[in-house]
Amino acid sequence: MIPPARSFVFLPAHDQAPDPLNPRGGDAHGAFSLGESKYRDLYGPPGGSVTTFRFDNLGVLHHQSRRRTIFDAMERGGGNYDALVYFGHGFPGGLAHTGIDNDCVAQFAAQVRRHCTPSVKIILYACWAGEPGQFAYRVGQALAGWAQSGMAVFAHRQARHSYRNPLVYRFPSHHGAGGEPVHPIDDAWRHAMAHERNLIWAKFPFMTPEEIKQAIV
Repeated sequence: MIPPARSFVFLPAHDQAPDPLNPRGGDAHGAFSLGESKYRDLYGPPGGSVTTFRFDNLGVLHHQSRRRTIFDAMERGGGNYDALVYFGHGFPGGLAHTGIDNDCVAQFAAQVRRHCTPSVKIILYACWAGEPGQFAYRVGQALAGWAQSGMAVFAHRQARHSYRNPLVYRFPSHHGAGGEPVHPIDDAWRHAMAHERNLIWAKFPFMTPEEIKQAIV
């Protein structure tokens, strides 16, 4: 496992009101911030650095302006990121409330090329963003000509736990628009991803397939 040296993490600042998919509310503080905290504890000082930006997901900013605040924060953080991480809501066409979606994949990819290393891991802890042919796939395709060995986009399918969703896929992949599951979605993988303490959900993007296999036995 080669941990990231420089991570940029972005996530919503405010809880949303309860809704059918989130009946208790508290999503930002009860899930997204918790994931960010665990990630930062694992990959922050002294071994690495984690720059975190909490964007205003409830304000009056237009999608384009909100997207700009995220890109500006990436620049302020100093760039050269080898991990770009999102905790938040998603949908097949993008990252909810960020202004980052299928309509601006080219802009997002340009920011990745500007601020990240060519072997960057883009980790989208967001429901639905890994659906076949959708946002994660399109980002992977947009970066394919620039990327070096190791670059990957990871994203979830369906609506499950914010960061412990076992339905996680890697793009680009020889499987095409469908991506490739990080690990066969069997009972061992589901159990490993559901286990809070082992932090497999935070480690797998930086592990080899053999390391993942050994870790979940």
